[in-house]
Amino acid sequence: EKISRLAHEIRAFVQERIVGDRLETLTADDEPQDYVESLIKQVKYGGEPALSWNTALFALEDIIGGHSAVANFLVKALAFLVKEPEVQERIQAEIDSTTSLGNNTWRKVCISDRNMMPYTEGTVFEVIRMIASAIVPRVSNQNSSVNGRCMDQLMKLPGVCVI
Repeated sequence: EKISRLAHEIRAFVQERIVGDRLETLTADDEPQDYVESLIKQVKYGGEPALSWNTALFALEDIIGGHSAVANFLVKALAFLVKEPEVQERIQAEIDSTTSLGNNTWRKVCISDRNMMPYTEGTVFEVIRMIASAIVPRVSNQNSSVNGRCMDQLMKLPGVCVI
């Protein structure tokens, strides 16, 4: 009974404080500003895979439940960036060029900007690689190549920095 009550309290919190009125006000033409709005658009306006609102809420609750992992990632990412001022500068320049509206004004970064910011995305992937568990083997899952170097399936991948 206590677990059921707590689950209902969590669901109410998510719907009231995180989703709020965005479920009703977000339109099909609006650019999602965050993960919540992406879920809302997926449910309201379709797409593959089809998603019910209940499933979307479960996904959102899982993401919120993983907040400590995200906080840990952010701390490690910031610790990395503090030691790499040239990386900070390149990321800032990439963000500025992507979000500039001219006249020294900028819009917020959107999820869809990811494709226009390869250096920033690569930095995020590199931080994930650096903090990933050493227990998890780094092996290729198929024959491939990276920068012209052949990577055979099940080849142990070197710890190459992508930055």
